[in-house]
Formats: sequence, structure tokens, C-alpha cells
Amino acid sequence: MNDHAVDMTMCAASGCPCVGSMSNSTTGTDKWYCGIHFGQPGGASSRITSELQRMAWLVAIMLDVRRVYAAENWGNVRQRANYQFQMHQRNDLAYGREKTDVSVSSWLKRLDGALRASCLIDDANAQESIPTI
Repeated sequence: MNDHAVDMTMCAASGCPCVGSMSNSTTGTDKWYCGIHFGQPGGASSRITSELQRMAWLVAIMLDVRRVYAAENWGNVRQRANYQFQMHQRNDLAYGREKTDVSVSSWLKRLDGALRASCLIDDANAQESIPTI
């Protein structure tokens, strides 16, 4: 019997803070991985997970934004995100800093690109994949 619970909504890569959204299974019975771990060589998994854990503040922002950007407390989430960007010296990621930030979806795509670049930057075998979170 297993003494610990596993959150089946999270990426199956051990320790990954991202939501599991991709699987090789067509029946939904296989493990689910985040868009960064999915399709990457097994040897890259721990390095990717370490970087995602280091960037957990950005993962948390992206999850928060996806949960509430259409809700009344969107301003609070955006304010917390801007605080995190300042704390981590990444003001370049703030909403509206790029001309491409025409919607929250386009901003999230830019944040995902920054996260993906951070995780896959030194892996010559990294495969392109769809957005993470």
C-alpha cells in the first residue's frame, strides 16, 4: 500500500511544479506530463525539473493568471505578479511590456516561452512542444 498521495493533475516527472497536460495515451490512462517535460529525453528530466523548481515563482504566476484572469480579483493577481517580477529582476515579463501582449493569452504565451527557454536552453536535443501550463 502506498502511504503518500499523488496529485494526478500535476506533471508525472518527479518534483515538477507544473500541471500535467500531455500524454502518449489515447485512453487517458497513461502518465500526464507538462509541456516542457513531454517528449524530452529521459536524461534531461531532472535538469528540467530543477530549473522548473528554481522558476517556481513564474510557474505559480502562470497558474494564478489562468485561474482568475477573467474574475474580479484579476487586479490582485496582476499586482502580485508584478511584485514577483520585480523581486526576481524580470520586469521584462510584466503584462504590457511587449507589443505582442494584446491579450492575457498572448502574455501567457510569452511567459511560457520565457519558462521554456530557461529550461531547455542548454539541451541541444530539446524538442519543440506545445505550451506548458
